[in-house]
Amino acid sequence: MEKLAKIIEVGNLNTRTYTDRNGQSQTITSRQVMMKCGEDTLYAEATGDRAVQITSEMNGTACWVRLGLTARKGQRADGTEFTMTNINIYSIEKF
Repeated sequence: MEKLAKIIEVGNLNTRTYTDRNGQSQTITSRQVMMKCGEDTLYAEATGDRAVQITSEMNGTACWVRLGLTARKGQRADGTEFTMTNINIYSIEKF
C-alpha cells in the first residue's frame, strides 16, 4: 500500500545478528519509524539501505511511503510457536 504519512518519530539505527533457517549467522540493520496516516498511527520498520536513508531530521515531515505486511513464524525458547506481523517500509520519499 502507498500512503501519505507524517513522520512522528524516527528510532535509532540498530544492527543485530540472528540465526537464519540454515543455521547461519546473519546481520541486519533496521530502524523503527512511527508515522501518522490520517487518523491511524503506524509503527513500521525499515531495513538495510532504507533504514540508513531515514534520519531523525525527517521527524515532523510529510512523506510518501510504500508499506507492506510480513507475517512470519517463530519459536520461543520453551518450544511454543508464535506468529509475528510486521509493517515494513519499502520506500520513503519526502513530500
